[in-house]
Amino acid sequence: MDDEIALLSGGEKQTFKIARAVTFRNRVIIMDEPTNHLSVRERAHVNELAVQLKQQGLLVIYITHDIFQIHRIADRIVIMENGLLVTDVLRDAMSAEALEGIIRDGGRAPAKGPKVE
Repeated sequence: MDDEIALLSGGEKQTFKIARAVTFRNRVIIMDEPTNHLSVRERAHVNELAVQLKQQGLLVIYITHDIFQIHRIADRIVIMENGLLVTDVLRDAMSAEALEGIIRDGGRAPAKGPKVE
């Protein structure tokens, strides 16, 4: 089976990994940089899968550096730096541009908030 998976595109491999997690009836899906090195079409497909899983009642934790990408699909956005909570907001409470500003301007400033382990 690994040989067959090796023939898949990056997006198809991500889809397979997500499907495997759902098959095992996981209620929490952690997607760590799932769209790295994917084409625009493959990114859209992975993002669509994340939204579908969320609509099915699963908790999707989507880790990414692309604030604009995640702002389109998330309900809540958490920004962390070096294990510290910088921001935790509902998507509609802050624009992607404002969140990008927090990352850009506050990225080198000491992060505020409790250390998360």
